[in-house]
Amino acid sequence: MPLDKSKLFSIGDVAGLFNLSTGTLRHYETLGLITPEYTDPDTGYRYYSVRQFEPLALSVHAEYAARLDRRFSPKPRC
Repeated sequence: MPLDKSKLFSIGDVAGLFNLSTGTLRHYETLGLITPEYTDPDTGYRYYSVRQFEPLALSVHAEYAARLDRRFSPKPRC
């Protein structure tokens, strides 16, 4: 089945939806946390489908949870 590009979101759209920078999305891709649905071979532009939203949301929530844990963890006493 051919790819329907009208149902894809640009990297900027996805960054805005998840309150992330495009650089963070590229970093998540480098780490293997998320892979664009389609990358234009001529421009290198990344496009995402709703299939990437769940793993992306899990990654974002895990990062926020880790930040909260570090912020509110008891400090070691010397």
